[in-house]
Amino acid sequence: MAAAGAAGAEEASGAAVTLRRIKASDTVGLREKVMWPGRPELCSLPEDEVPEAVHLGAFAGEALVGVLSLFLPKEGVKGRAQYRKVAVDQDWQGKGVGSALVRAAVEAAQSAGAAAIYCHARAAKTEFYERLGFARKGESFEKYGGHQYVEMERDL
Repeated sequence: MAAAGAAGAEEASGAAVTLRRIKASDTVGLREKVMWPGRPELCSLPEDEVPEAVHLGAFAGEALVGVLSLFLPKEGVKGRAQYRKVAVDQDWQGKGVGSALVRAAVEAAQSAGAAAIYCHARAAKTEFYERLGFARKGESFEKYGGHQYVEMERDL
């Protein structure tokens, strides 16, 4: 994916998915299904609507199978980009969809001039992010009612 708003096809373990920009509201259903069933209030944040927010969807045909929200530094600021709330449909997990979304976020952050990109990853998922070039920063911490998270960062 060349830029945050560009569409692109990615090969995800033999299955073609298309990545494209979506609206913040389009992310909620899949997030609730995958991450927080019955807890829609955890699936979106007020920051989702800021101008620096980019929401990416991975599509298999017309089906939305993965989502990621990226928050870029304000224009002219060489700060860190952050991505949040990566969710991939259960049937598509382990097929490269999450990796494709993270790679697209990294590319978009680089294109926007960010110095680094980071996320708060579930502690059990740190190996996934390490394979994508991210390093653990600091100790684990708790959020969302008891889940352990770790900040993972990659310099750009």
